[in-house]
Amino acid sequence: MDKTGSIFAPALSCNIPELEASLVNRSLVRANLTSLDKADKSSTKPFVRLEVEIRKQNQGVMYFTILFEESLLKFLPQDSACYSTLYASFASTSLDKFLFIQFASINLQIRTLLLTRDQDLKRIFTEKSFFAVSRSTPTDWIKKHNFETNQVLGARLEQSTMSVFDIFIITIRNVLRNQFFEKDNYTQLSMELKEHSGITSFYLYTHATNVKQILSLFAVSRDTSVMSIKTDPGYILDIAGEKISVGEISKMDEIPINILRSSTFMIRKDIQQSFNNTEFFITRQKQTQAQDAEPVNRTSGGPSVEILCPFPSCKFKVVENFDNQNYDILLNHFLACHKDFSKVIMNQLRRHQEKKSTKQNTCPFENCDFTSLNVGDIETHYGVIHKIGQIVFLQFSLANKWKIDSFKQIGFISTFITSLVQCSHCFEVMTRAELASHIASLR
Repeated sequence: MDKTGSIFAPALSCNIPELEASLVNRSLVRANLTSLDKADKSSTKPFVRLEVEIRKQNQGVMYFTILFEESLLKFLPQDSACYSTLYASFASTSLDKFLFIQFASINLQIRTLLLTRDQDLKRIFTEKSFFAVSRSTPTDWIKKHNFETNQVLGARLEQSTMSVFDIFIITIRNVLRNQFFEKDNYTQLSMELKEHSGITSFYLYTHATNVKQILSLFAVSRDTSVMSIKTDPGYILDIAGEKISVGEISKMDEIPINILRSSTFMIRKDIQQSFNNTEFFITRQKQTQAQDAEPVNRTSGGPSVEILCPFPSCKFKVVENFDNQNYDILLNHFLACHKDFSKVIMNQLRRHQEKKSTKQNTCPFENCDFTSLNVGDIETHYGVIHKIGQIVFLQFSLANKWKIDSFKQIGFISTFITSLVQCSHCFEVMTRAELASHIASLR
């Protein structure tokens, strides 16, 4: 028998746990490759991730992760029954190692490149193939290259923009231990996490000191969901480089430490509904209490900078904290005192309303229910809440070559703001990276 070009290896029984979820969910693979290639500082890529358990005779179970790009799914069986009888085998050449997966019922075999060396890591980001990694290998990569694979979901607020928020007091009572915990000035938002296999609804709780930062991530309308990366303690919300860690709470006794730290946290709605309503409850604060949550002195509690209005012949100035996230004074000044600026906002608002066939007293952004009989309130809401004012201000500053370092210091113009654009076709707001695919979807 001619064995030229053939490789023979023991066939080992294997299986893929949670197969259906693995085939539809996506994972983000990240690694800092600086130590491998100075020209490549970091890499990020979404992958399909399959966890494979291989049973080796008298040697227990070996665990491997198979990673590949979504476009390669077409080479795998679409019928889950084909995965019922799987075998694995190993082989190697002088250059590479391989892990083969055999679908016995249909006589199909795929070859994965088994990555074991440091220099193999870059191949995940530079080559298009099926890759296999032993569970023990990433331990070294985590230390050396910050290697991680995390499930990716899309996060969206059910009501993504609101002009007025109800402020709540969160109360926890433990009768058995005679303990009582309470924290005021919390906002409750409804958030959905979407993955290929479905949608999960959460309550997102954020303190008054953090709510502006949270809302800034979700202010880019329905066409841009916020990327959410699953981690052990919860999730990381990430858009345009801005990241916020949000802990996920599954038990009521995890809440006290979070509210005492004024942390942002999330609870699955079905889990919260199972809490004892005599031990966990939220109470709406009176309006006077809610207003007290906003500091009157905007320069208290940290370093500050003097902001001078860059419009010609304008002497307006205000002193702002570096950590202040409330820019209504600046935006209201631009809208009220500079007609050129206000005119651009108003023209955008009118065109947006015409495009969406909404009334002049209604905000045209999707999932925004703001209405007012006062046209000025609509303009202010449109410019302030949906970031249009900051986008237009950035355009003015670039066209007139204004020095806006102080605006950058307080975060009025941030990396997040500079990444935003307003689509000229539908007027929704999104990042520049998402604009091309968005325009393609409109055609």
